Amino acid sequence: MSEHSKKNRFHLEQGETPEDAGRPVGSRLRDAQGDAVFIDDPDPRHARRMRFRWFVLGGVLLLALLTGGGLWYYYSVYGSGGQKSGDSKDFQRVGERLEDSYYLPSENVSPELARAIALYRNFERDAARRAFEQFITAAAPDNEKSIAAIFLGVMALESERYSEAKRQFIRALKYNPESVGALVNMAVVERRLGNHADARQFAQQARRLAPGDRNVALILGNILNESQDVDGAIDSYREGLSDSPDDPLLLYNMALSLLRQEKYEEALLNFSKAARAARSAVGGNRVGIAVQAHAHMGQIYFRQGNLEMAADALRSAVQLAPDNGKYRYNLGVIYLRMNRGGQALDEFRRALDAGTNEADVYRALARAFVSDDLRQPALAIRALEKGLYLRPDDIDTLFQLGDLYHAENDLVNAARAYAKIVNITPGDVNTEDAYLKLAVVYSEMERHNDAIDVLERAAGINPRNARTYFILGQVYDRAGRRDLAIENWKKALRDARNNASEGALADDAADASAGIRLGRDEEREIRLAIAAAYRKEGAHDLALLQYNRVRERNRVQPAVVSDPELDLEVGLTYMALKDYENAVASFEAVAASAAADEAMRKRAFLQIAAAFAESGDSGRLSEARSNINKAVRMDPADQEARMLQAYILMKSNSMVDREKAVEILKAVTRSDIDARDASKAHNLLGLAYMQGSEYRRALASFEQAVRLDPGNSDAYRNQRAAANAYEKEL
Repeated sequence: MSEHSKKNRFHLEQGETPEDAGRPVGSRLRDAQGDAVFIDDPDPRHARRMRFRWFVLGGVLLLALLTGGGLWYYYSVYGSGGQKSGDSKDFQRVGERLEDSYYLPSENVSPELARAIALYRNFERDAARRAFEQFITAAAPDNEKSIAAIFLGVMALESERYSEAKRQFIRALKYNPESVGALVNMAVVERRLGNHADARQFAQQARRLAPGDRNVALILGNILNESQDVDGAIDSYREGLSDSPDDPLLLYNMALSLLRQEKYEEALLNFSKAARAARSAVGGNRVGIAVQAHAHMGQIYFRQGNLEMAADALRSAVQLAPDNGKYRYNLGVIYLRMNRGGQALDEFRRALDAGTNEADVYRALARAFVSDDLRQPALAIRALEKGLYLRPDDIDTLFQLGDLYHAENDLVNAARAYAKIVNITPGDVNTEDAYLKLAVVYSEMERHNDAIDVLERAAGINPRNARTYFILGQVYDRAGRRDLAIENWKKALRDARNNASEGALADDAADASAGIRLGRDEEREIRLAIAAAYRKEGAHDLALLQYNRVRERNRVQPAVVSDPELDLEVGLTYMALKDYENAVASFEAVAASAAADEAMRKRAFLQIAAAFAESGDSGRLSEARSNINKAVRMDPADQEARMLQAYILMKSNSMVDREKAVEILKAVTRSDIDARDASKAHNLLGLAYMQGSEYRRALASFEQAVRLDPGNSDAYRNQRAAANAYEKEL
């Protein structure tokens, strides 16, 4: 299952426009036939249709660790290190493969065989192959024919023709049953084929013939390592190092084995020796070993929290391999941890330019580019597109790319990414998830029919997925069909009962006894969406019912002690009902909540002031003034708060306060606000002038309000009143 399909994210839009607040209390949504649609009060004539059984959680299946084919130790070793879990995910795992090498005989040989070997060393493989075959078929000593067969086997190994390689090494052993080179290379072949028992047997035969030989020690150590005999492997590597103390492969594999045993300091020492030996090795290409050793050192230091040493090790790695995108990425991760955002971005850019043959690195790069530290979505998109060149049908990359396009409001490309997932998946959970995301995008593109079509296909895959009906409700809501929106959200609430994993809340007491279980977050978003739809229709009592259900769910353990977002919505609903006492109580809860951010608290102070101002109780005007002043102090540039501040000053009927209100409103009208808000400000300014009997100025302000927003009906009415008053004054 892709990591994206594990997410249970709902897309929610809600809110109430000022014109909704005046709708009749208790109104109900009606469908095309005029029947009421209810959520929590089904027809009492109907008996309860079902009782839910208790769900028993199944035991978690333990995945067995598989042996062979390479080391698995990194995950267990690096799973503990005291760092944040996100770090281990972001830092790309360094290659774990144990290094081996072919055994190439180095004895003094006849000139004819020496010429064939020279052709091999000069990479003239075809000519070398012919020369070795001719040498074997000619009259020559058996030990030299054995050497020729070994070289033929090694050439087959190099091209991964393992059957041919085995044939040649067996041929070599027929000519010389005690050929250490043939035995070692046979062990290499069997190891690569996964035949560890046979490989071990050949390696041990070679060890008996040549104890301390570095090639024998290397292959035997690797075989023991993969057989989980790490101590035996280390002993074998030590035996080889006793005669070849500067052998980079022995040092490197020794370090990997020590790392597997969590002996970090010894591992670091041997990685350092391996890097030094590899860089100074004569003959053979050992730079790759140095790069890997430095990269492992960087990862160990990173896990230990020693960021300076980690950065130094990774810098050494990328100096040797400047085109290694993975290690440049890892260096960038370290710089991010060191709060060096500029250097991190430089390394991530270089990693992207250098490239890699690992699609996972491109996905990690994309996550880094869109992080709060960098915010580079264009580079993230480029990284994901490069990843798709490597794996065009990679589901996780396509989901990540689609989500990124969606976040950037590139709806066309987002739709293409999700549609591709649909086309390449076999109607599984990934197909379903892609359908849901595609529906959201289609809805935002106002292709509502297409959105409904893909949601119906998603329902065909999983008819009990509450998310499908939740999003379908969204689509209908955007299309103006709130009756169908409510109907589908109702179905989402019912179906979500079977998908939840936390807490229990029933739609009524009878359901409570049945043990219905709903996910807290899922239920919350559904009920808030339903409440928003009810508020748009003026059914504020039904909206409050949904809010109360959310509040009940918050009490379920682990309890949500403070929910300022919910309190804010409840307060706005009470404001629409002109229940100012309950509205103020809700807004005061927001203002006092430690969970509320500054924007929420500012809005709470603003709404408390509005409630006191609208309550009709002149004794509460001082409290209204106190709260609006708090809101203005929190954000002096908030013109809505400034207009409310002026409105409250005007209600005091004080000439001084009226003059203050005029100055505030003049400043608001000169600020950078949209035409609708400017119209409201001019309308308020006109009312202030009316209070001072300045009818000509009032008339000019109302006329400006109408010009800015012809739909401002209050300004029209006030304009007529000002005109009448002005005529009487004349």
